[in-house]
Amino acid sequence: MPLPFAQVLVAQLMEDGVTPVFMGLDLARNTGVALLNSNGTFAYHTTRFENGPHPGDMFFTFRSFLNLTQETTGQIAHVFYEKKTFHRAGTNQAEIAFGMAGNLLSWCRLNDIPVTGIPNNTIKKHIAGHGRADKKMMVRAIEQFGFKPKDHNAADALATLLVGMERLVNQPDTL
Repeated sequence: MPLPFAQVLVAQLMEDGVTPVFMGLDLARNTGVALLNSNGTFAYHTTRFENGPHPGDMFFTFRSFLNLTQETTGQIAHVFYEKKTFHRAGTNQAEIAFGMAGNLLSWCRLNDIPVTGIPNNTIKKHIAGHGRADKKMMVRAIEQFGFKPKDHNAADALATLLVGMERLVNQPDTL
């Protein structure tokens, strides 16, 4: 389901000869991934990254996933990710999310792709109307846009992408 602001931005970029893909990520062991394709349609899913025999295997696999996504989708014009704040979360969960964020930032730098972290409470407030919305509330809010995510990870990735795209169209100087 193309949204008006997405159609506007994609049309502007295609006039400039760019065939863009925009990405939204909810970083965790179960990473939500949302893509806005150059035809104005959305694709979204959840990908699980496992540890291997080496403690860095999860992050290595994540970087390989980013490379493969770049190769198969074309030019990624911008990456938006949910910038997490952990107050009560376990150490392992925070370590994974921050490790993935670090890898994402360095990968985007290496590939000259703009990247923006959006605080999770900002995303929740914008999409669900409450900065402390729980997982079920976020899924229901995203469904109101016509999406059918299989889980909260995909819903969060879509929410991140939608908020990022709206900011890119309405407030380009703030990114």
